[in-house]
Amino acid sequence: MHSRRAAMVATAASLVAALLCAHGARASDYPSQPIKVIIPYAAGGGTDIAVRIVAEQAGIELKQSLVIDNRAGGGTVIGTSAVAQAKPDGYTVGFVDPAFTINPVLVKKLPYDTQKDFIPVILATTSSTALAVNAKSPHKTLKDFIAYIKANPGKVNFASPGRGSAGHLAAEQFKLAIGGEMAHVAYRGGAPALQDLLAGQVDMLFVAPNSLLQLIASGQLRPLAITVVRSSLLPDLPTFAEFGLPQVDVQTFAGMLAPAGTPPEIVAKLRSAFDTSIKHPNTRKRLADLGLNPVGGSSQDFAAYIARDMERWRKVVKAAKLEPKE
Repeated sequence: MHSRRAAMVATAASLVAALLCAHGARASDYPSQPIKVIIPYAAGGGTDIAVRIVAEQAGIELKQSLVIDNRAGGGTVIGTSAVAQAKPDGYTVGFVDPAFTINPVLVKKLPYDTQKDFIPVILATTSSTALAVNAKSPHKTLKDFIAYIKANPGKVNFASPGRGSAGHLAAEQFKLAIGGEMAHVAYRGGAPALQDLLAGQVDMLFVAPNSLLQLIASGQLRPLAITVVRSSLLPDLPTFAEFGLPQVDVQTFAGMLAPAGTPPEIVAKLRSAFDTSIKHPNTRKRLADLGLNPVGGSSQDFAAYIARDMERWRKVVKAAKLEPKE
């Protein structure tokens, strides 16, 4: 009886060892085929461009092709769901931005669990966002604009790329910080929101610095302040903290996720390759030219960033009394 049990234990141990060896072999051979990189937006947008820049050098580091797969729709839910449902073998990964941390607090039912269905791999970039008004606006400084908002409750309206977007919540955060009342005008995307700001149909918009340069130079828009840190593209534009409003701290970001269950060795290889790419001088310059801050670092760093960002949005959504949508 004892010999039979011993034989069974030995057989089980052999199977486990064999599986571990096979797993190790797969990890050591990785990657042996192209890697699909899912971006939950159409080609040509800010997140798409940033990811392509970082992926280019990462592919060289991995000695393998990185195939961009744009899966737009559903407020990024379609593309992000595809990452969650992918086989966790390292051959499908995805990039996310603030929609990933906003959706859990503004959407009642998601087809994935933000905290359980993904492994954070690396935070690639961050970027501050600027408050801009039409150049014909009588408000020359942020101080003047705030005074006008407070003196005229509800008269000022702000545009956003859509309800629940980072631009929307940045404006809500600003509104809470100054204790003023403004009306929200939601658009389907940043382009139409910007067009109506240029046409004078709305009073203000939070927008990426790289979208402002030509419009400022041509005398069409006036930036009043920027969140978190000054931008290399607009070095003379003060931060909200410099105006005494450090709580207006919205940043956009782009970061990589892998499906839950992806082997740690493979996650480590992906993280290392992308970290090397992010720190490469050519990559850094190309990102800086877009007003993006290269970050990199560990998977734990990105996991902590996600947790902080989700908590930020929870506070804003609760304070602004925004109702989650179906």
